[in-house]
Amino acid sequence: MVDDADLILTMDRAQKSEIGASYPKLKSKVWRLGEYGNYDIPDPYQKPMSAFQESLFLISHGVEDWSKFLLSTNAGTTTQL
Repeated sequence: MVDDADLILTMDRAQKSEIGASYPKLKSKVWRLGEYGNYDIPDPYQKPMSAFQESLFLISHGVEDWSKFLLSTNAGTTTQL
């Protein structure tokens, strides 16, 4: 499955490193969801609701940033995020 991927998004640096180490050929396709904002998305498991809200906020921003980048790339332009 990962061999066919064009893009692999992770939540944090540790996941990015682990996938890159497990699949060295795909290292250039692995990025963090928060790459453009230079942030990791913390795992809110077994934490208060505020941790889930913060993770959701960061995920939403990451998706928005990646959407802008991918849409601009597909349109033949490059946008610095």
